[in-house]
Amino acid sequence: MMLKTMNLNEDGKQEIRELIEEELKLVSNARKIKLDRDLLEELLFFKVKYDTDKYVKLPVWSGDFLEKIDLSEVDFSDVSYSMIYDIYMDKVSDDIDPVYSVVRSRIPSNYIRTMVYLGKTNANINFKESFEYKNNGIIKIHGCNFTGTDLSNNDIDSKFDIIHGYFKDSGIHISTIRNDSRAISSDFTGIDLSYCVIDIRDLLMGNFPLCGSKIVNTGIYITSVSNELGSSLDEFLYKFHDGEFDGCYVNGVLVKAHYELTDSKRKLKAQYDEELSSLKEKVKKIIKPYKII
Repeated sequence: MMLKTMNLNEDGKQEIRELIEEELKLVSNARKIKLDRDLLEELLFFKVKYDTDKYVKLPVWSGDFLEKIDLSEVDFSDVSYSMIYDIYMDKVSDDIDPVYSVVRSRIPSNYIRTMVYLGKTNANINFKESFEYKNNGIIKIHGCNFTGTDLSNNDIDSKFDIIHGYFKDSGIHISTIRNDSRAISSDFTGIDLSYCVIDIRDLLMGNFPLCGSKIVNTGIYITSVSNELGSSLDEFLYKFHDGEFDGCYVNGVLVKAHYELTDSKRKLKAQYDEELSSLKEKVKKIIKPYKII
């Protein structure tokens, strides 16, 4: 399915977006529709010129329907993965970031939202080609969901600023976690962070860049669980465990494995107690006729 591009205004682009979304409702998730690359980029991005021959692209068309479209040839360079969220939240002062000011003055209000969804697509995204990294050397992602999209070609080894960023099942690599980085209300489930060793006090007091984000099955090594937090791993888990440390190591013990093993022991103990009680009752019944009243 090929479509040739034409000069579309924003209203025309929106009409085409709505038409495609409606038509895709009848398309299987297993299919990847191939559209004209130029048209796709016009629909996906709102492009703002902020200097001579310099542009920033805002991802303004997103949703789970995109997994049905072939995005493999789309150029994601110079995309800002934070400005739409920041404009919505009114996060940045115009005098601090003049490009932000230009974008905010030009982007249509219907493009402003809290979340850009690019999950489960075949998009070739390289965060080091993003607008913020190329201009400031920072991986900046605010309000973006990449769950299930292959990001394994990305290695975050610089400062990052992530708010509501979702990377579950993306395969993204984070080889360095700098102290001046932050990740708030984000999801790193399944991302390999086994090289990371943190003191439990830093984790519980918020002195760790990923505090407040999901770190399930990351392999993070948590140390110094001592008497002030619990006299044993069991007591620590009782006080603090609600699943957020599954797949991490606490004092060298894999939490999920330990928790499952402890639960298994409890079940075996309950089964043993039940069988013992049953046996006692049977013995009583056997002896009862011979008792002297």
